[in-house]
Amino acid sequence: TANLPIRCGMTCTGTVTTTMRFICSSVTSSGGQDEIGGFPFSAQGAVTAGNGARTHILSLRPNTTFNSITNRMKFVLESIDVLVTGASPVLWELCIGQAISGTTTFTDVNATYSGFEYNTAGTISGSPAMVLHAGYVPATATANASASYVTNNRIPITLDVAGAVRALGTLSVIVTGLGAASACQVTLNWKEIR
Repeated sequence: TANLPIRCGMTCTGTVTTTMRFICSSVTSSGGQDEIGGFPFSAQGAVTAGNGARTHILSLRPNTTFNSITNRMKFVLESIDVLVTGASPVLWELCIGQAISGTTTFTDVNATYSGFEYNTAGTISGSPAMVLHAGYVPATATANASASYVTNNRIPITLDVAGAVRALGTLSVIVTGLGAASACQVTLNWKEIR
């Protein structure tokens, strides 16, 4: 699959002067790209959404390497499932570029088979760079609810060109309690194409 970015570069050692001309490039696929396949994975998080305050519940990002090489696999988010077990409704937001402070240890989704890692700890620091999707899940003292959302995300969840983690390559779910703090859970379902 054509997952690698087009890139050119030159490294000079010593004090020599060099020039380089890069005119054009192209990536083609004569048969198109099959996104039906891929390897399915999921990650879950649970938290009590703060009353009127954005609360971090789950973040997902690519590992820097997969099988000892720079991770350039394609990420395709398939769905978001949100369950409210508290007594108040919750606003959920799927975003990129959300800074997380405090304990932010990322754990491998599956150390052998997945190229991604997740984090369910830490607190929100500032605002996200971009909110991709958002929605509400109703709840009352006598009734809880869940919702499942199918998504079509075209924002690339990738490492930067040098193979390092980047803020805009980290996908986060944040939740806000409406009227009171409210316990909730979230699951992200995706596939990895390589």
